[in-house]
Amino acid sequence: MTRRVCLRPVTLLKPQVHDRHFNLITFEKQPMTSRVIYACIALALGACNKVTDSNPQPANVPSQVVQLVNENYADASHVAFTEIVPDKIWQVELQTPQKEVDAAVSTSNLISSYRMAGDQVPDSLAALLQNKAIAGGAFTNFREEEYSWFKEGNYGKTFVADYNWNGESNLLQWGVTSLGGNSTYTLEMVPGKSKTTSLSQQDLPDGISQYLSQQGLGFSRCTVYKNSQDQNTYKVQVSRNNTFFELYFNHQNALVGGSDQLTVLADAQALPANIRNYLSNTPEYENFGFSGQFARIFRRTYNGVTSYDIGIQKSTGTLAGTQAWFIVLDQQGNVILRNYLGLH
Repeated sequence: MTRRVCLRPVTLLKPQVHDRHFNLITFEKQPMTSRVIYACIALALGACNKVTDSNPQPANVPSQVVQLVNENYADASHVAFTEIVPDKIWQVELQTPQKEVDAAVSTSNLISSYRMAGDQVPDSLAALLQNKAIAGGAFTNFREEEYSWFKEGNYGKTFVADYNWNGESNLLQWGVTSLGGNSTYTLEMVPGKSKTTSLSQQDLPDGISQYLSQQGLGFSRCTVYKNSQDQNTYKVQVSRNNTFFELYFNHQNALVGGSDQLTVLADAQALPANIRNYLSNTPEYENFGFSGQFARIFRRTYNGVTSYDIGIQKSTGTLAGTQAWFIVLDQQGNVILRNYLGLH
């Protein structure tokens, strides 16, 4: 008998999200190209299956990955795998009789699972985007979180959509969190096609895992950001002597930023000229400044690699309506990662 794996229910904090579009299960997801579709028989056999990723490069889906999908989704069909981390983590898209699913799975764990919910803009998102710095983009592939191995902060259920903004691929995430004892809608935008957080060190590329071991660092979690060129950026939370901090690695598994040692810079004038120019010449940063609870200017150096951790904020005088950009740059002024946060 096949062992069933129960998904942990996720409870939505108040205020509740009542979106007419999310009460319907639809199958309007955009067609996915360069993917090999597997029928139910592939799950039943549980063999090592050949797939093609979006590069495309050939990849093997191990039998234990297929088995995990089979255990979590009864009667799945139209199953397609795409590599997120080579030989470590896969995106899997499938249909069950009840819904269409977009999930992430490793060789040993279901990492996340979302129910696809069409392409119409939900009511809550339309309200959140009003007068925001990131308004004006195009949405596709709305999905509702049903399971997440890792939950950050006080978040309840979250919703995600693909968001083409300023000609670039992004992920938009919104939901409810608790800040200062109050339930607050949050709106976040991260770059790229996918964001996947794992709590297992075995899901890291071998080169990064070996680096952590050589440095005597403990592993806490890793978030993988895949950009539109199918290149990964890895944000890895590590620890040493009970101090937790983040290190950033590029798609070649090279350290590019982060540290447990930081220098607080007095103001923007202490930043390198190339970073000051970047901040002043980026239109979406207009009217954002270095004051407020999210504002910061840090220089971090680890093992000879220097990076800058910047937070800029646009405030309304209250927490509601606050917007912020969080930007990590290398010494040359190249953006390693940036996130947008809006509160409502």
